[in-house]
Amino acid sequence: MTRKKGLRAFSKEELLEELARRHADEVYRDDMTMSEMELAVEKLKGDSGDPGIEALLRRMKPEKPTGKACPKCGKRIPVKARDRERTVRSLSGPVTFKRNYHYCEECKYGFYPVDRLLSLPEEGELTSEMEKRVLDFAINDVYGECAARWNLHYPQPISENLLRRVIARVGAQCEAADQGHLQYELKPTEDVADVLVVESDGSLLPIRGPEPWKEAKVGVVYRHDREASEPIADSARYVAVVNGLGEFAPVLEEALHVERIEEVPTVVWVGDGAVCNWTLADQLAPDAIQILDWHQLSSTPSIVGRCSSVRKVRGCRFGNSGRRRCSQRVPTRSLPS
Repeated sequence: MTRKKGLRAFSKEELLEELARRHADEVYRDDMTMSEMELAVEKLKGDSGDPGIEALLRRMKPEKPTGKACPKCGKRIPVKARDRERTVRSLSGPVTFKRNYHYCEECKYGFYPVDRLLSLPEEGELTSEMEKRVLDFAINDVYGECAARWNLHYPQPISENLLRRVIARVGAQCEAADQGHLQYELKPTEDVADVLVVESDGSLLPIRGPEPWKEAKVGVVYRHDREASEPIADSARYVAVVNGLGEFAPVLEEALHVERIEEVPTVVWVGDGAVCNWTLADQLAPDAIQILDWHQLSSTPSIVGRCSSVRKVRGCRFGNSGRRRCSQRVPTRSLPS
């Protein structure tokens, strides 16, 4: 008598094929549209996610109730509370697990080693991958539209309140972080740019609260390809501060430090006619070539008449690839507004 094959004897491809066959037998009908077929398969993929995550978590070694190093001071800290439960929303659905809690009296800091091992956010109900996607929606649209658009793409709905909480938490972490470390982690630099371009601008924004208007400063730093005469793809890094120049300058300086501006052979600073832009350029990049924004130059000809001196820049002609076209004749010092 032939012995039946156990599940372990089948390959992953064979098991997936059998699962797909059973699912088709269960949901197929003669009048199905392509959209209905696609949604049925997406539901199957979603249903298989929960046991998949749980199976991977079960493979982890049980956490021992021993002292663990404090992330801040490195001192070994004993367990303060065992088997605390946490539920997070993953791309595959909600997942619940238990872990031990440690508290460092010296640092006044509590931590969960398992959370850190899994690279989970310290707070909140989302995994890092879910949080990335929620943030991408939240920073590109208003919260009500974000929630509606999310529900079109993902089977698990989210609320406007969740979007607000994630933005508030991650925003506070970014503000508290060392700006230089944050810039480097987001976009590490391994070599020095041949041409580095800095653009800065500012405006007044209407805000809620006792102040009807608030000054905002924005800066972008990117690398320029001299031969192709265009910005190098994915080289841009951005900084922004809702406040004055006093807070903006140190943040932009950190971004320039990460780009190792002191080693860059050619630095170009682009700005409008505001005196503060050129004061900032003189402060952070005194050897930079200062270029007046071409759009501002053409729309405000009186600025040109008030420029005390002008010189030509050779070898750095900028195109319009996602940036404002710059004048070939540029001021050599700060321009009055």
